[in-house]
Amino acid sequence: MNKHTKKKLTSLIALMLLIFSGCDSNDSVDTTNHVTITENPLYWEIHIDYSYGDRYWIGHEYGTKVLSTIPDYEVGGDAYLQASVTGLQGAVTYEVLIERALEISKNIQDRYMDEMEGFAS
Repeated sequence: MNKHTKKKLTSLIALMLLIFSGCDSNDSVDTTNHVTITENPLYWEIHIDYSYGDRYWIGHEYGTKVLSTIPDYEVGGDAYLQASVTGLQGAVTYEVLIERALEISKNIQDRYMDEMEGFAS
């Protein structure tokens, strides 16, 4: 093999490595990598990457990952809300807070509601 052919072959192999490594599934836009959840001793640390992707699907991923990581999340959140209401000595009931949340949601911009409703599908 002459020197010129060796250079071409080496360049071709290097180019192929670059092409195939660029096609690796880890480098492609993946809709399941927006949310990372890390357990800490007293809390869950959640990071959400909004730099790409659709807010609805980011919200969907967030809801899915939270429920798979912390299956009783909703029950715990409801219990916390109920305990907070109990501390108000009957001034506000749990039901009233839910009604207020639903009323407030009517005034939230669509792009934020898309994110919050992402898990609804």
